[in-house]
Amino acid sequence: MRPQMGGEVSPFRMNVRPVAAFAGPLEFKPLIGDLTLITNKKMWSGHLRQAMRDIPGEDYRFILRWAGVEAADA
Repeated sequence: MRPQMGGEVSPFRMNVRPVAAFAGPLEFKPLIGDLTLITNKKMWSGHLRQAMRDIPGEDYRFILRWAGVEAADA
């Protein structure tokens, strides 16, 4: 039997924590060379072709610094 909450079936639950939301779009290509998440720098888009992707804390903090946002608890 699947867990139900409010009449909705939710078999794929996950814990979430606050994230940063930027005021506008962030250009991603300039970051590629510095992200440890992306191991193949020439074919980088393959690393992001998932609905959700875990980002190492080091990369998360780098992206926030690039965007001019302080990391709360990465």
